[in-house]
Amino acid sequence: MEFLLNQQAKFDAEMNELKAAEANTDKAVARTADILSSLTSVMFEGFKITDGKIKELAESQKLTDKNCGTSLIWSIDKVANATMALEK
Repeated sequence: MEFLLNQQAKFDAEMNELKAAEANTDKAVARTADILSSLTSVMFEGFKITDGKIKELAESQKLTDKNCGTSLIWSIDKVANATMALEK
């Protein structure tokens, strides 16, 4: 009988430890969820900023390409005209 009472007491003590550990785990999971939520918001805002900057760069590149193309055409035209003038 004493053996059964000791086993029951041991079982109760272990259950109390498990309940305490579960409570600590629940708190840690809740903190982790809060941190992940905050990080997700920060990352989302960062992605919006990055997306805007990529769009600005794309527009700037279009302008650069246009200007380079115009300059290249102007340079080729100038060389062609100079060559034609020399041939006359």
